[in-house]
Formats: sequence, C-alpha cells, structure tokens
Amino acid sequence: MPPDLIGRPAACAIALLTSPEVALRSLAMATLNACLPVPKTHITEENAFDILGRKSQGKTVAIIGHFPGVEALRKTAGECFVLELNPAGDDIPASRAPEILPRAQVVGLSATTLLNGTFSDLMRLIAPGAFVIMLGPTTPLAPVLFNYGINVLSGAIITDAQAAIKAAETGANFRQLKRYTHLINLWRDFP
Repeated sequence: MPPDLIGRPAACAIALLTSPEVALRSLAMATLNACLPVPKTHITEENAFDILGRKSQGKTVAIIGHFPGVEALRKTAGECFVLELNPAGDDIPASRAPEILPRAQVVGLSATTLLNGTFSDLMRLIAPGAFVIMLGPTTPLAPVLFNYGINVLSGAIITDAQAAIKAAETGANFRQLKRYTHLINLWRDFP
C-alpha cells in the first residue's frame, strides 16, 4: 500500500479508481470491495463457471478474459469465444468484440474491465436480453451494476481477514488467498 494512504480514510484509496496507474486502480477496487456490505439476499454460493455452464447449453457464449473453466464451457456451449487483450491458444483478440458480442446469448465479463476502462464499450456491444455475468475476484458486489445490464455479480468475500492480510503482505495472489475466501454470486433476478 502506498505509504501516504496508511491510516487515512478508505475514501482516499477509493478515489484512486481514476488513477492512470493500474496498480493504484486495483488497490482502489480492492478497498471499495472491502467497504461494500456482504449481500444477505439474492445470493448463491458456487463457482461462476457452474452458472455459465447451466446457462450456455447449446448457446453462443463470449467470455471476456481467459479464466480456468473455459475448456469445460467449450464442451457444452454451441459456440464459445474467449476475447482477450493478450490472446493465447484459442483465444480471440479483444479487438473482435464488435463482431462477437452482439450475437452472444451468454456473456462472462471479467471485472477487470472496470479497471482497464473497457466496461462501458463492451456493455454497449452486448445484445439486449443476453445473460451477463461479471466474474472474478475483482467483482464488486454492488447492485448498482445491475442497472448496466449485468444479471449476476460473481465475486469473492474474505472469510478470514487476518490470515488474508498476512498472506497478502507476503505477496500472495488470489489463488493463494483462496482458502481465506468464499465464492458468492449476487443475482439481479434470484433463480
């Protein structure tokens, strides 16, 4: 954490959401997520790719960002496109979003799009009526995002704050922090 934020109100860190530096925007999003109340209703506790698997049987699916679980999804979806800024393997360059997103019936949208400034442009490309799930540990469980066309916010909450802080201080990434977190999905329209 930048030294000038230690001991200051969370609002000071959250204000960095508009910083030109990705690391500071990430810090700001993590702070915002930590300040949001944990939802008590309209939630399920499962992996986002389990939801995507159920919703995408035989449908055209677009995933923004490469995630573990994509390969299983490719087996059940009619078509499955992974749009990635840095494509590898079967990924498709993100620049093809205007071609792919309007025909997708199911969209998995990385919450990183909130940090890299692509969220609004991508949401404009998604067809009305498509099922959209925002996923990843960066996902803010903020119902205001439902106003932008999101159906499910799929993120994580910390279950052991002290252990997570100690692990983060040693440089742990999200995969290493998983044992201190719990997957949660906040639904706009509860199933």
